[in-house]
Amino acid sequence: MFVHSASLRLLGLGMSKYPWETLEQPSMAFCYGSMPGTVRLNHWINLSSQVYQEDKLCDTSVKLREITLDTIIDQLSHLESELAGNTQSHQTRNIYKILLHPPSKHQGSQNTTGMQIYDLVRALSRHEWIDFSQSENQVVAQFFIDKTLSEKQISKPFFHQLLIAIELEMRIQRFGEEVKLEILRNLPEKVKWDLALAKRWRKNVRIDNFKKSGKFDLFNIHLLQKKQQFHDLYTFAEALKWPNLSSIELLTADWFLEVSDLSEHALSYLSSVILPGPTLPFLLMKSLLSFDNSLAYPTLDLLTHLSPNSGFQYKGTTYWTSNCILGKVLAPTCKEIGGWIGPACSAEGLDPTQAAQIFQQEAKRRLKAVDVETMNERSLPLGPVAKTYPISDYMIVEPNLDPDSFVNNIRIEKLKLRLISSPKAKVESHKSVPDNFDACIQFAVDGTSWPLRLRFNVMFINAASCKGGPHPLFIDYEYKIIPIDDILCMGDWKNQDHEDEYSARLGGNDENVLVIESFGIADNEVLARAWCAHEGISALVADVSKTCMSCAIREAFAACLDVLILVDRSSSYHENE
Repeated sequence: MFVHSASLRLLGLGMSKYPWETLEQPSMAFCYGSMPGTVRLNHWINLSSQVYQEDKLCDTSVKLREITLDTIIDQLSHLESELAGNTQSHQTRNIYKILLHPPSKHQGSQNTTGMQIYDLVRALSRHEWIDFSQSENQVVAQFFIDKTLSEKQISKPFFHQLLIAIELEMRIQRFGEEVKLEILRNLPEKVKWDLALAKRWRKNVRIDNFKKSGKFDLFNIHLLQKKQQFHDLYTFAEALKWPNLSSIELLTADWFLEVSDLSEHALSYLSSVILPGPTLPFLLMKSLLSFDNSLAYPTLDLLTHLSPNSGFQYKGTTYWTSNCILGKVLAPTCKEIGGWIGPACSAEGLDPTQAAQIFQQEAKRRLKAVDVETMNERSLPLGPVAKTYPISDYMIVEPNLDPDSFVNNIRIEKLKLRLISSPKAKVESHKSVPDNFDACIQFAVDGTSWPLRLRFNVMFINAASCKGGPHPLFIDYEYKIIPIDDILCMGDWKNQDHEDEYSARLGGNDENVLVIESFGIADNEVLARAWCAHEGISALVADVSKTCMSCAIREAFAACLDVLILVDRSSSYHENE
């Protein structure tokens, strides 16, 4: 339900049809899988891709006119009223009378929309503006107030930049789709993010009634989506079984709140001026924390999108981001919404209310270009192209779904966090981030305790569904199937510490997929995921009620994944989902 805020296409309406259409990369519109703690195959591939960004010439020689804050606000208000009334007078506005000095004669006529776009792009390319493509600048409301002054005052530079961006965005919209696409392709990356800001602002915010009052410049900010944003925030809190849900419910019923009373994160969220990318989960959670009347813990203020592998403990439960390996592993026992996973079990080693950053290494294997280029040939249903396809080369494979065979002697015993960053190191780094912890989940397996340290930030990819299964499997797609309680005896599966290029899988005796049957209670799947995080192996997770085992094995081969975790979400064991 929050994808529309986390992703943005600069061209066209509605959600993106293809991942390359979005401003943010990898695309958040193609990120989350249907099962908690998983991502789509598309996202898994894009994590290893490199976005080609040509160094575009940014001529910053255009001269800006001096302009007062009241003129800026008046122009913004005037533009917004025109847009709300669907009038066309903004198309003939002369930006050279208010914003820019006119171009020299040899540059051509200033009356053409093309020249105005060119000059507005040059104006936004100046180095003194905020660069919203940088992660640290993507909580937009932090720039509403000028923090360089001793008294709180409206930030003239921010609203000046916003006005120029809106003027540019409106002019680009005058052209057809092909011309707009060509313009966007040639924009500097920074200016594309200015357009994203303009789009979000135009759709969700109105300002008016500028006036001076003593030392302060005042105007009204109307948050058009505030009521809906409060409703969505309550849905978010309800899904996560927030301990103090009643205070959020009261706030939702009485949602007209003074803008000046809001924190930067809450104002960014309620205004819906949310830049695409990984910021939204933290705007959601920090808004929820700021509205919880029972909370007054500075440590939770340290949560930030700049430390995505983090979470916190509150009232006996923990909550983890979808980017944090703890969240990914514990997800089968929790809900996932808005980039957060919870409520999860309490953590030994954390204070009753404390934020934590989880130390996690990169997974041992990442896709390379050759892996993507050969994906099709590695997953052909009939195997390599041949003149004949003997029936004997294919077999039907099915998992054991007999409930009596399900493993029922595995339980999560405890979650243990060990502090690894000293207070001294934190002071020396001058960073306001949560303390760094090692994470370990201890399981009870048939009465014996087995601790698994979550060392690696592996990915769990949601398997695609199929129809008409079970389907036949070509015999060279080799696999080894084990029940979940055998996983702890597997040791270092395939010793993936090497950096060799991923070889072709078909026909190699040492190249097969480990299939883990994790049917039954959710703790079984948690153990499978924890083992993957301990070993550094990303895995495909397949719901056998939606896809057959053969198709899942072929997809694992296609995605260069050595482990396939089988689950059955349709069973009574997953009613809590």
